[in-house]
Amino acid sequence: MSGIGGWARATPDAPALVSLRGVRTFAEVDLAQRKIARVLRSNGVSAGERVAVCSKNRDEILEVCGGALRAGIVPVPINTLLTSPEVAYILEDSGARWLFTDRSAPMSDSVERTVTFGDAYARLLFETEAFEEMSDHVRGRPMHYTSGTTGQPKGVFVAPCDEAEAARSSRRFCEMWGLDSTDMHLVCSPLAHSAPLRFALRTLEAGGAVVVQERFDPAETLAAVEMFGVSSTFVVPTHLQRIISLGRKGLARYDLSSMRMLVHAGAPIGGKLKRRVIEIFPPASVWEFYGATEG
Repeated sequence: MSGIGGWARATPDAPALVSLRGVRTFAEVDLAQRKIARVLRSNGVSAGERVAVCSKNRDEILEVCGGALRAGIVPVPINTLLTSPEVAYILEDSGARWLFTDRSAPMSDSVERTVTFGDAYARLLFETEAFEEMSDHVRGRPMHYTSGTTGQPKGVFVAPCDEAEAARSSRRFCEMWGLDSTDMHLVCSPLAHSAPLRFALRTLEAGGAVVVQERFDPAETLAAVEMFGVSSTFVVPTHLQRIISLGRKGLARYDLSSMRMLVHAGAPIGGKLKRRVIEIFPPASVWEFYGATEG
């Protein structure tokens, strides 16, 4: 388990991220993450403090979150479906110092700086030198917010850890799910949620590549599986129902033989739907977990 920095040294030209921006190599992603780490630390954001990300899916989210984590800073992903007052509450409650977003309108007065993805984000990276390595070797962990069904959303804070513990945690996850440098992982669920973000970051740490879709579309998702030889993805039952709704003729258009692990969670799934999904995808490729946030 080399981490993104290790893979950037070992296989610098290997594809790491695939999106509407094109293909970005491990060397490019590693450089962007180290620049994010540098600009945050040099502007006074310390290990254990928070930076927020509120954006539809895009590969820059993995640069920002990965860079923050490597600097010991805690990324706070925020669901873009929340209302402006709900977003403002999370920004204030989390104490986020910076906000990275795809929205042009101001979202809160509580953050010190807002960086908009696009030209402003590109300019920030262009003007920043990369950290060669972090002197304190602290690694952050994402802070996700609960849905707020029993009151205001609550941030689930996990304290930063040292580099060795971060490496052990990454290795355990990758070994459990069998992630390695041959994987091509498809992100079709919002990266604001914990499972899509974790699977994407862990795949990169294992040396695999990640395809980022801005939003889920059943036909586009299956086309991406065939086009890129996708080996893993994370979905919820609603996604699976929409895939099944393409019908037998629609489903027959796509070669799904590369998929070795389709993971679903987030809601109950009916037996009829589950059996149909198992029929469509390769043998032993459909996995389910539940209760991940209990306790």
